[in-house]
Amino acid sequence: MDKIINILIVVTLFMTCQPVAQAAGWQRVVPDGYERVATNTGFELYLNRETLAFKVLDRRSGYLWSSNLDEVTPEDRLNRSWTAFARSGISIEYMDSRANTRRASITNAAHELDITLINNGFRGQLTFTEPAITLTVQVTLTADGVQIEVPASGIVEGGSFRLAQLHLYPFFGATRAAQTRGYMLIPDGSGSLITFAEQTNARTMFYGRYYGADLGMRGSFPNNPNSRPPYLLSAPVFGMVHGEGQHAFLSILEHGSAYAELQAHPAGIITQFNFLYNLFIYNESYFQPTNRAGSGVTVIQPQTNTFDIVQHYHFLTGREADYVGLARAYQRFLVDRGVLRAMPATQRDLPLRIEFLGAERERVLFWQRAIPMTTIAHMEEILASLPTQRVEATCYGWQPLGATAPQPLNLRIEGALGNRSDLIALAQTITNR
Repeated sequence: MDKIINILIVVTLFMTCQPVAQAAGWQRVVPDGYERVATNTGFELYLNRETLAFKVLDRRSGYLWSSNLDEVTPEDRLNRSWTAFARSGISIEYMDSRANTRRASITNAAHELDITLINNGFRGQLTFTEPAITLTVQVTLTADGVQIEVPASGIVEGGSFRLAQLHLYPFFGATRAAQTRGYMLIPDGSGSLITFAEQTNARTMFYGRYYGADLGMRGSFPNNPNSRPPYLLSAPVFGMVHGEGQHAFLSILEHGSAYAELQAHPAGIITQFNFLYNLFIYNESYFQPTNRAGSGVTVIQPQTNTFDIVQHYHFLTGREADYVGLARAYQRFLVDRGVLRAMPATQRDLPLRIEFLGAERERVLFWQRAIPMTTIAHMEEILASLPTQRVEATCYGWQPLGATAPQPLNLRIEGALGNRSDLIALAQTITNR
């Protein structure tokens, strides 16, 4: 009896110590309705002629990437508009002369779709009937994944409507809630991760223009001294990991980033899905004052934005499938195009930028207290341990009660970090390096 119990214990421990299972939704079988249109040594490309959706089979791992939802269940709680949006490869927003906006998706709007198979992929010419708007989309396999192009020359506005926005494969790689272990990567500042969960802690979606908002289209600039603006999107990339160490993709926007907006939707806000994509802006409306009293009219910009879209999806597998691998994939992309160049071997003293978080405040009953994160003494130790002498250091949260507290009119240091003399001495040390 004791022997049987010992065997059961060993089996139980073995099962609990197994590696994380393949990401949920992992499959090798391509659904009906898709045809293989291209293949290379690493990938296979499949097309659905009805929805312009596609799938990519990673031949290295057998993982199947999808650009849309093929099936919607009652548990997904998507209305008709969202169902069409999720199942369509392309959706657009279009405006009438009064700047009233409507959305059209392939699966819920009258359209004409002409598909041509080309070398390594396909080209689709799509015309939405009511607004008489035509665009061309081209998808091809590459050595790293797929490339999607929307040329400016293929966009035609034939009627009285104007193309406002283009949603380009918005549900690519989408996951249901926490069924898949993983996260989304957005490039705000040095980068942030949004973990897949049943219910996100976020209150809204994340929308951000690359390199900042178009100030010419903003009618007002709200000023709230108690809020901090988000970091700007520092690079035209985003990514998603389906099981860390298993499967991931990095999206790189080579052309069109000046008119693109990154939209990240964590599960639990509007839908039960985690998805992120680039929205492309072709026309916007703005308020035009007509007198000093503030009256005015809403008008549409006089000319449609003209730009080409070239977007890459690079697929990673195995040990590269994490946020470090995504960063390295973007580095390789920039090196291959000559944007980044290797430093000379003789130049070993590389420059370094480092940011310290001094303190942050915490509410305790009826007052607040400062929580020290990095004291001035700790900053000195960290800087002394660095091999390089070329350091640019920035400290946030040095003021009383920390980073989110209002900054004082004079130099006052949070006491838990040190004193004013300590900070001045640290600054002098950095200057003299």
